[in-house]
Amino acid sequence: MKRFTAILILICISSNSFALFGMEKKYQHDADIYRLNHMKYYGELIEEYHKKTGKYPLQGESKTQHYVLIAAPHQQKYAKGTPEQFDVTDVEKFRSVLEKGLERKVDFKFDPQKVPNGAPNFYIYMIEGDSFFFAVHLNRERSFTNPLGKNYHKLEITNETPNRRGLWKHKDLLKNEDFQKAASEEPYKRGWMDQLEEKYK
Repeated sequence: MKRFTAILILICISSNSFALFGMEKKYQHDADIYRLNHMKYYGELIEEYHKKTGKYPLQGESKTQHYVLIAAPHQQKYAKGTPEQFDVTDVEKFRSVLEKGLERKVDFKFDPQKVPNGAPNFYIYMIEGDSFFFAVHLNRERSFTNPLGKNYHKLEITNETPNRRGLWKHKDLLKNEDFQKAASEEPYKRGWMDQLEEKYK
């Protein structure tokens, strides 16, 4: 009887673990779709800002690399690690810079991941001289990303000539068929993800 009970417990634990794995897999599937669309959104903001002002956000305001770690309030404690010798602008000041240049209100979109899962759960904007880079991190490897580790696949856009996997001109990324297909996949829980996005904009 004890042996039978122990087997039942193991079956229940295995079933629950499998269910949780399935839920996490679906969640990350949805999160990656939103991350890709957020990349499109921020790329369009940056290009619109450049077209309207003649420069990229924060261009000319630092003699070194200048970072913005785009994290929602509940993600701020994870948005660390920038070397001290580089300049960092907080996310709300960055919003005000964009709004001033674009002369309109700007909504922000944040990574759906509350706690890091292999990769940073925030987006990164960096400018050095006249060159900018904007990065998101996906859970799943794609043909257009750079695999850096488990659940850690980097995708960047830049105004420079791309010279490595996962680095793109924004316009070229939007034309990439694999990107288009991945960004247009149907989420399992669109309503829930939309609510999350609305909550933290």
